[in-house]
Amino acid sequence: MHIPFTLLLLTGGAVGLFAFLGVLLFSKRWETYEEKYLEESERTLESIFLSIPPQQLIYLSFLAMGVMWSAVYFMFNRTVLATIFSLPAFFFPHVMLWWFRVKRKDKFGMQLVDALDNLSNSLKAGYSLPQAFELIEREMEAPISQEFRVFNREARLGLPQEQALRNMYTRMPSEDLDLVITAIVISRELGGNLTDVFENIAKVIRERFRIEGKIKALTSQGKLQGIVVSLMPVVLGFAINAVNPELMRPMYETLPGWGLMIVMAILLFLGYWFIRKITTIDV
Repeated sequence: MHIPFTLLLLTGGAVGLFAFLGVLLFSKRWETYEEKYLEESERTLESIFLSIPPQQLIYLSFLAMGVMWSAVYFMFNRTVLATIFSLPAFFFPHVMLWWFRVKRKDKFGMQLVDALDNLSNSLKAGYSLPQAFELIEREMEAPISQEFRVFNREARLGLPQEQALRNMYTRMPSEDLDLVITAIVISRELGGNLTDVFENIAKVIRERFRIEGKIKALTSQGKLQGIVVSLMPVVLGFAINAVNPELMRPMYETLPGWGLMIVMAILLFLGYWFIRKITTIDV
């Protein structure tokens, strides 16, 4: 059937305009996402004192996607399956930064007890509170020495001590640190013996750590069981595919197989989530 040239020209123009608008919209969306991603990454890198350009995190994200895509494609020889598995790998560098931040926060909380003892002993020895803060910066290890270094520099530049402490709490949010800051502020406004206050706070934190350690020891078996039960079907699936690929082929080549895998993934996630909820006890 003969198609008029005018109709072909209009159709081609419409398709071209649609493609141009799509590319323009995607580029604007990507610029907005990239800006937000870089801002969040920069704040995270600053909070853990890593001097990595935020732009490199995007490169690492695409690199992680490429590595995951290649690995899955090499194992299953399926483009769609490799693409699906590679999408979550884009967030792997960001997840690692979050993990480093959590570990740094936990170490800071453990060091805070020793810092309170040092503050109490320094005040007993006749040091002023700013001198005691500088002693923590010199004598203790990272990350608490890094945080107090920033705090001392802000105080030297004329920032009020309370605001400098609040800035530290913003970088390192912690209930124990908030308690220390509140005690310092109240003592400055109403008076009081900071030596005894620091000692009492240190005792409370130590007791809480002791109880948390006991709870973790009692619930560690349940958490490990949740991890093993959740990973066992995945590991068995990869093992069966390596031994007998024909047996697993219907799982990723047919629509019922894809539906079954989605249902399995949801059930495994829910099972692990319920186990974590049961074995997580806040003190």
